[in-house]
Amino acid sequence: MQATQVITELERKIQQTCEMVKNKTCPPRSLHQIPYDIAEKLFNLKLDKRLDYFEELQEFMSDDLYWTVLRALWIDDGICNERWENLLFAERKRHHKLMKSSDRQALKKLPKEMIVYRACDKKEDAKNCNWTLDPNVAVRFHKKMIATKKIKKTDIYAYFNSRREQEVILKKEALDGNTWKNL
Repeated sequence: MQATQVITELERKIQQTCEMVKNKTCPPRSLHQIPYDIAEKLFNLKLDKRLDYFEELQEFMSDDLYWTVLRALWIDDGICNERWENLLFAERKRHHKLMKSSDRQALKKLPKEMIVYRACDKKEDAKNCNWTLDPNVAVRFHKKMIATKKIKKTDIYAYFNSRREQEVILKKEALDGNTWKNL
């Protein structure tokens, strides 16, 4: 099924459910089923089509749903590039929902300053927003060099540890000034 067909079907379902709630012919809880429909369709798509579908559906999502689904997509296949950065740094409220509560707690416990690491093939790769707190994770990616950067905790936009990578998404203004080590 094409993404536009899925969107049309989803729009119809949203309108139908809203009308039923308005007419009191179904409980308001039915609106909560819609996020499951989005997620189910999204994760049944091939990896290269998921972001297309997400971008088309994002206008129909609440802020909480947007961040929750985006997080799941990132954990499943996040490869930092301009397209991802546009989604990660979207002008939406409640961006803290991009992280699970356990990740938010871990972020709070981090020191005020720390070193982050990024495996790179070329120096331009260090302009990508995702880094790690664990140098072993950076080395594991077997690139040509490792960029290091001293940051403040306030430079971190999001923290993820679902893949056991201690991954941090840095704010755009924190992406300059690296130190390099060749592997």
